[in-house]
Amino acid sequence: MSRQRGAALVLVLWLIALMTALVGAFALSARVEHLQQRVLDDDARGQERARAGLEYALLRLSADPQRAPWRADGRTYRWQFDDASIEIKVLDENGKINLNLADAALLTAFLKALGLFQRVQGEGMELHRLRIIHPHEAAEHNKSIQLRPAL
Repeated sequence: MSRQRGAALVLVLWLIALMTALVGAFALSARVEHLQQRVLDDDARGQERARAGLEYALLRLSADPQRAPWRADGRTYRWQFDDASIEIKVLDENGKINLNLADAALLTAFLKALGLFQRVQGEGMELHRLRIIHPHEAAEHNKSIQLRPAL
């Protein structure tokens, strides 16, 4: 009879261990799903805040006699929406030069305005073969705009 009791005790202990592992796995799964839902919720909130910032920027760019319109010159505007502070920068794409479509006169005037035209001529580069590094990348190149022949 004591052998049956011992076997029953071992069986019960195994069942308890199995149930504990099952409950632990379920709790871990619930925690992971909760974290995934939080990430999705934060992403959705971020997208809606970005959309609200875009709509607000469009509103502020339009003419309004009550207040001065924003300028599309890249300056940072701060706006409080819901419980978030949003920074908005507006850039006018019409102010950029498409190097693939620009004629020699426009490129010459641009390089003269930057004070780089003499350098280009001194290095014997042709205007239509230039590749201009973006100013944000210039930090890696001695903090100045670099001109070099296109490859």
